[in-house]
Amino acid sequence: MPKDEFGTAGEVENGFAVPQVIQIEPAHAASFEEARAKVTTDAKADKARELVTENTSKLRQQIEAGKTDLAALAQSVGAEIKTSEKIIRGGSLPEYGSLAERDQEIFTMPLGKAALPATFSGKTLVFAVKSRDSINPEEMKKALPELRVDMLPAKKERYFSAYIDELQKKMETDGLISRDLNLMGQISSRVQ
Repeated sequence: MPKDEFGTAGEVENGFAVPQVIQIEPAHAASFEEARAKVTTDAKADKARELVTENTSKLRQQIEAGKTDLAALAQSVGAEIKTSEKIIRGGSLPEYGSLAERDQEIFTMPLGKAALPATFSGKTLVFAVKSRDSINPEEMKKALPELRVDMLPAKKERYFSAYIDELQKKMETDGLISRDLNLMGQISSRVQ
């Protein structure tokens, strides 16, 4: 875009912006002052990653050696220890996001045993299960009708989708329908 000319308006967080070129600087190697902030930030990020990797490795070794006192483990690597509210299967922790991929481990590991370190949302987590509530048969009985209502639509959709898939395969095999993959590709590229 030439100098002093306006560009196309674009949407930004608080409305729209119209760009205008005010000054053009030719490409050049960055001076030390221009690069200092980026180099400093990159160096700090690299050092932080190294420390996290090193501390995670230390924790892993100590846990594999049978140490289970999380407070002592955290103190040994300068980490902080936090206690969360109880979580449910597929639950999440505010700073780490969903823990669904660790459900099997969380809900079967012995109480008090420390889990091996894992990374969630760029943060390393080591946890131990302090307590576990048993299923109360009376509460389960009360919740069962609501659970059925919640689960039924998903179950119906799964079975209906499987039925439709099988029906399409059978109809294709019997020569009753055919798919033009080239045409489908053209249509989908226009839609995107």
